[in-house]
Amino acid sequence: MVAEGRDVAKVLIRMGGYEVGDGQPLLLIAGPCVIESEAQAISHARKVQALAQRHRLPVIFKASFDKANRTSGKSFRGVGLKAGLAIFERVKGETGLPCLTDERVAYMGDDVNDLAVLGRVGLAACPADACPEVCTSVHLITKAPGGRGAVRELCELILRAKGLWKY
Repeated sequence: MVAEGRDVAKVLIRMGGYEVGDGQPLLLIAGPCVIESEAQAISHARKVQALAQRHRLPVIFKASFDKANRTSGKSFRGVGLKAGLAIFERVKGETGLPCLTDERVAYMGDDVNDLAVLGRVGLAACPADACPEVCTSVHLITKAPGGRGAVRELCELILRAKGLWKY
């Protein structure tokens, strides 16, 4: 697959203020599987931060606020979106760690009003004709401009990467 005319395996992505990809240092993305409470999240974040400092690694705190893939429908899933986002803000405020809020979300935006969301998702993309501020803030810039197949290009890329493309 090709993104921005380059082999996807060699594309550098920006995540939490760090560059990830070929030739970059290991990036530690760590935290509990699911947020159970604010106190638990902050405690884990401090431990992750100490571990990263001890080993001189860049770090991003990660946890799910709604873990739907439980074996029982009665299992605790997390604190939910609203509380989860508030807890991530508190973790950031208390530790200074960048947070990966929900790596399962892909979002495409093309203007400055999209920057807040683009900075919080696992796959941030924009069409080829997006404003410069957005182009420098995303993981992927499509070849197609907005309204000319950019969304389809992103969907196809995701489906191919998951082995789900059937056409």
